[in-house]
Amino acid sequence: RPGRVLHLSWMPTRPGCLSLILSEAPYLRLINIPFLSQTQDAGETYMDYLNNHINDRYPISGPGALSKPLSSLQWHSEWYNTGLVINNEGVVKELTVYDKMPITWSSHDSMVFAVNDQMRSVEYAKKSEDVKIEEDISTIMMDRVKRNYGFNAAKNVVLLGDSSSLCRVWNWLSKQSGSNLSDVSKLDRGKRISGVNSVSGSLSTSSQNPPSSSSPPFPTYSNPQRTVALELCGWGFSNNQQLEDFLKSEETAERFERAAAIAVFQGDIGRAIGSLKDGALTKTRHKDTLHGSLLNLIALSLSGYSSSEPSLWQETCVMIRKQISHPYLRAMFSFLCAGTSVDGLYTVLMDSELTLQDRVAFACTYLNDKNLKDYLAKLTKKVVEEGFIEGLFLTGLDASGIELLENYVNKTGDVQSACLIAGQTLSVLSKTKHSVSAWFEGYRDLLDQWQMWKERALFDHERKLLDPSHKAVRQAAVLCTFCSKAISNDILRQEGMKSLSKKSTSCPSCRKPLPRCALCLLHMVAGISKGRDHSSTNQSDQFGQWFTWCQTCRHGGHAAHLAEWFESHEVCPVSDCMCYCISLDL
Repeated sequence: RPGRVLHLSWMPTRPGCLSLILSEAPYLRLINIPFLSQTQDAGETYMDYLNNHINDRYPISGPGALSKPLSSLQWHSEWYNTGLVINNEGVVKELTVYDKMPITWSSHDSMVFAVNDQMRSVEYAKKSEDVKIEEDISTIMMDRVKRNYGFNAAKNVVLLGDSSSLCRVWNWLSKQSGSNLSDVSKLDRGKRISGVNSVSGSLSTSSQNPPSSSSPPFPTYSNPQRTVALELCGWGFSNNQQLEDFLKSEETAERFERAAAIAVFQGDIGRAIGSLKDGALTKTRHKDTLHGSLLNLIALSLSGYSSSEPSLWQETCVMIRKQISHPYLRAMFSFLCAGTSVDGLYTVLMDSELTLQDRVAFACTYLNDKNLKDYLAKLTKKVVEEGFIEGLFLTGLDASGIELLENYVNKTGDVQSACLIAGQTLSVLSKTKHSVSAWFEGYRDLLDQWQMWKERALFDHERKLLDPSHKAVRQAAVLCTFCSKAISNDILRQEGMKSLSKKSTSCPSCRKPLPRCALCLLHMVAGISKGRDHSSTNQSDQFGQWFTWCQTCRHGGHAAHLAEWFESHEVCPVSDCMCYCISLDL
C-alpha cells in the first residue's frame, strides 16, 4: 500500500498479529502472520511461506468513526483486541477489533462458532410437525444407525422400506451376496459381486426372435449373456409363471403402472389391462377416484391397440402420451406408438424417471448387439460421473463401482452407505483398501461424535467378520507412570501364561514396579488374588482381572475387586482418600 509507516506494533492479546498505520490512511491495517507449520513445502523459504499464507484486513470502525488519517495507536495489555487510536487532529477513540467468526454445523444439529478465544454453540430448535424441513444427511444417517442400519443387506431393505434408489441397490446386493436376515457373518464374503457390464463385455452373437402378432413389431434378442443380465435386472422370466409371480408382487405393492408397463414390454397386453383394472379398483377403494378413473381410461385405450400399420389409435395416443405424467404409463404408450421406428425404443431408454434396472432390461430385450454395447457404455459413463448409486448394478463392486461410490459421497455426503456397500465383498476391501479406508474411518469418527460407542464397536466387530485381515486400531493403551512406555503388549503376552508366578511385576522398559490393586495389593498384571472369594466371578472371565481406575483420584485395582467393594461402599478404598469414585463414575 502507498504511504509511510507511522506506527508498527504487535497485538499483545493476539499472537502473530501485526498492526500498522500508514500515512494519509483513516484505517488500521492488521496482518496475520501464521507460525511456520508442518505444511510448509520442501524448499519453501520463510518469506515465501509468509507471502503464501499472509492474511491482511482493514477493520472498519462503527458509529463515530474517525474520518481523518490516523497518527498513533496504543493497544491495551489485557483487554482482548482493544486499544486507543488518535488521528492527526488529536481526536482519540477507543477501538475494538472483532475477529472473523467462522460458523459450522456440528454433528448434533447445532450451530458452532468462535467468538474471540471462546467456542459457542446454538442448539437446533425443533420445529413443529406442521413445518416440513429438509433433513441434513447427518440427521438421516443418525436415524439409520438408531434403526440398526448396517452390513446386512437383507435387513437394510426391510429398514429402508421404500422405492428409493438406495433401497433398490440393497435389494440387488442382498440377492448377489447371499445376505439373509439372521446373521451378517453368513455373508459370502469371497463372492465377487459383478454387474451387467461384466456380462455384456463378453457378449456373443445374439439370436433374433420375431415379434408375435399381438405385440409391437419389434424383434427381441436373446443369448446366455443377455439372460444373465436380465436376471440381474430382475427380469429373469424363463416361463409365464415367473412373469405372473412378478406382476402379482408388483400389484401387491400397489405398483400397478409398473406391472402394466412390464407386461406390455413382455408382449402381454391382456395382462397389462388386467393390472390396470385391478389398480383402478384399489384406488377407488382408497377413495382416490381420480386416479382410479385414469387407470380405467388407460385400460380402455389399451384394448383398442393394433400392431398393424399406423392407425388412428396410434395417432391419438401420441398426442395423449404428452399429457401423461406417470413415467411407466408414458413409456408404455411410447413403446406401443413407435411403430417400426427404433426411435420409439430410445424414447423409453432415455426416460430417467424409469428405474435403471428396467431401462437396462428393456435394452437387453430389444436392442441388437452393437446398439446394446453402445448404450451400456454411455449409460455407465453417465452414472459413474453423476454418482448415481443405482448404477452399481451396472458396474458391480469393482474399480468403476468404487469411482461411482466416490462421486456419490462427494454429491450426497452419505459416507455411511458408501462404506457399508463397499464392505459387501472381500475383494473390494482387500484390493482397494486405501480407497475405501477413508470412508470407514470417517464413519467411525462420526459415530464417536454422536456418542454412539456401542454402535461403533458393533461396526468394528462386523467389519472384522467381513475382512479377517483388518487390524483394529488400538484405541487405548496402558502406559508406565515412570517412563510412559506402553506395557499393554507385555500384558497381552502374559495372558496366555498359566502360572501367575511367571508374570512380571515391573515395566518391561524401565523395570520400575507397576501399580498395585488397592484391595488385594497385587500388581496389575499379577491376576486376582486366590485368597478372596469370587464365586460371582467366572475364572474364565478375563474382565475381572483387568485394571481399572478412577479418573479423578487415579486410584484403582482389579475390576472384580472394585465391583465387589462398591457394592457396599461409596468412598475410594485407599486410606485417607475421600473421593466418591462410584458416584463420579455414574
